[in-house]
Amino acid sequence: MKLFPSLLFLATIVAAASCSIKEDRSDCPCVLTIDASDIRADEIYIICSNTTRLLKTALIPVETGPILEINVPRGCVNVAAYTGNEFSTEQNDTLVIPYGKEADCIYANTCQINTDAETAYTRIDLNKQFARITLEFTNLPENWSGPNIGLIVSGKTNGLSLNDLSPSEGEFNCDIAPDNKGIFSFKVPRQKGTDLYCRIENEGLTSVPIALGEILESIGFDWTKENLDDISLELEFPSSVISVSITDWEDINTDIVL
Repeated sequence: MKLFPSLLFLATIVAAASCSIKEDRSDCPCVLTIDASDIRADEIYIICSNTTRLLKTALIPVETGPILEINVPRGCVNVAAYTGNEFSTEQNDTLVIPYGKEADCIYANTCQINTDAETAYTRIDLNKQFARITLEFTNLPENWSGPNIGLIVSGKTNGLSLNDLSPSEGEFNCDIAPDNKGIFSFKVPRQKGTDLYCRIENEGLTSVPIALGEILESIGFDWTKENLDDISLELEFPSSVISVSITDWEDINTDIVL
């Protein structure tokens, strides 16, 4: 009976030592928390990738809440998020606008997350990836006016990369009808050159191509902004700029008369 306290003491020492040995958890996945609390959208697509795509899922805040928790590999993970696609489709990590359609109202962002720990966290913030262009033509000849007038818009950029949000090369083309005031309004994706053109079409007649991309470059329109502006142009037929109104996505107006 005198040995019992000593045995108990030794057992306590052994137990304490075994609890201090930490398990190697380097091969365990990282629990990544993606917080979309600041986003107001019905559906947000989340894509995680490293050297290959790991997963794609839809976050529906009204059903699941704005917080998403997923298991990802240790190391570094790219997270892409976007919303607003209606016609665009994913092709090889690129969001592509179908030929014949104007750009969707895409809001997107990408970020790189360190996932070397057991948990990681990111809060996403989506940025405006399209520009709405409004064109009003003055001094149209009589043979260019009428109920069947339209606008053909074409370019060499037809979407964006979901890896870094850079513009993707491809044929862009859409036909736009005017509103009841004869004004044309359409959406285009982020551009990386001056290959954006438009042509007026009416009763089988087509105007010469109007170098819309060059006009926008000449007035300093910035295609690299985090959130693209909207812009209104008043063009004297066929392509002379009379006035410009640039509206950023936070509704700050600036008028420029050239």
